[in-house]
Amino acid sequence: MQFLTTTPLAFILFGGILALGPVRGLWLFFFTMPLGAAAALNLSGLGSLALTDFCVIALWLSILWRFTSMSQIFWTLKLGQPGLPLLLLMCVGTISAIFLPRMFSGLTEIFILAKRGDTAASVLIPLQPVGANINQMARLIISASAFVLFATVFRKHAGNQHIIRAVTIASFLHIFLSVADLTSHAIGFPEALSYIRTSAANMLDNQIMLGIKRMSGGFPEPSSYSYYTIGLYAFWLTYWFRSKSSKGGGIMAIVMALLLIRSTSTSAFVCLGTFTALFFSAHFASIARNRHAFLTYLTIGFVTPICIAAFVLAYNFVPALQSLLDHILFDKASSASGVERMSWNTQALKNFYETYGLGTGIGSVRSSSWLTSTLGSMGIIGLGLFLWFIVQCFLTKSAPKDRNTQTTILAIALQNGAAGVFLQSLITKPYPNLEVPFFAMLGIAIGLLGYQARQSVAGAPAPTVYPRAALLSAHPK
Repeated sequence: MQFLTTTPLAFILFGGILALGPVRGLWLFFFTMPLGAAAALNLSGLGSLALTDFCVIALWLSILWRFTSMSQIFWTLKLGQPGLPLLLLMCVGTISAIFLPRMFSGLTEIFILAKRGDTAASVLIPLQPVGANINQMARLIISASAFVLFATVFRKHAGNQHIIRAVTIASFLHIFLSVADLTSHAIGFPEALSYIRTSAANMLDNQIMLGIKRMSGGFPEPSSYSYYTIGLYAFWLTYWFRSKSSKGGGIMAIVMALLLIRSTSTSAFVCLGTFTALFFSAHFASIARNRHAFLTYLTIGFVTPICIAAFVLAYNFVPALQSLLDHILFDKASSASGVERMSWNTQALKNFYETYGLGTGIGSVRSSSWLTSTLGSMGIIGLGLFLWFIVQCFLTKSAPKDRNTQTTILAIALQNGAAGVFLQSLITKPYPNLEVPFFAMLGIAIGLLGYQARQSVAGAPAPTVYPRAALLSAHPK
């Protein structure tokens, strides 16, 4: 076990969460999310214990300390709830990590990252048990448990103000670290954020593309940076669109969109455009009954042709911009990076075929898409359980009469935040684990919708303040 520069911060946050509890201490947990490259501890042979994962453990201890009955947790995992396929998925992930690499040892080949001097390169080796099997299994269990945790807590206590505060704090910290990343490089101190980048993962935080510093903020690389940012963008865009009084939400959405563009990540460009197009297409019918939506679409209709014309002119008359866009978008598939990532995906599908649809075990396959990595790692059973969970979460809705309540608006914004993350995972995620932010957003959303349903049946208004002395107890009605 190795202590790091971020270890003291980890224990401070751990103690704060234990003292404040899962709702009032939610902002402490969200504070860790922009620190994606920070580790609480380095564990010999198992890699790093991420700061966010460490705080999930603190949240579980906080909940178990406050609970008078375990029935709340079991209710989240019962048949008909999204927690059931997630529980089965964790079981399948554990079995796959322990047994499948041994069962199919030597029968197929997998990509691993091997050190070559100061760089890392992917090489093919015969399938065998590796440390990543246990590491990825543990991380999947911790990440998925965040869903169970928050779905259980927020089904009992809405805590709307605490959720908004937590997301706002995380957003401002993310912006601060992004600006610090660029500024430190510009003034000649590129390692200024190395004190918070303590994870054992490969740090690709000082990448230069055509003379431009790629933004990575508190994350190890631009791809993981944009993976988190797209979730914040989707959340704030939805919250601003549905909450007519939230001008700050619109400003936050614009800032997050600018951060995605500035990351110069190909996946960020693709997901930003795809999610925005899907979002406004899905809400087009709201024009007829919503003045706020009508003005939004009117503005989009006026601005979009101007932006397209400006883009075409800039692309044709600014050589530097043309080179940058060719490198990021238009020539990406034929680049060395694009060819390598495609070979990862092809090999993952080959692993799926050569293991008779069972997979090689979580942690064995390295891919460039969540779909192929899940198929290659956990097989058709793991993918089916994962999709069952995801579809059930996204199909959970509130009653029509509750669509405009603050609780429901927050739940939908969190669902869309998770949807943005999932969209990007389809083209970037190397492992099946969709990470803590994804499961946390979905867990809070499902908990809020369950709370709203209970309040709607009872006929009582939804409180927005978490009672200081309230304990999580009693089976939901």
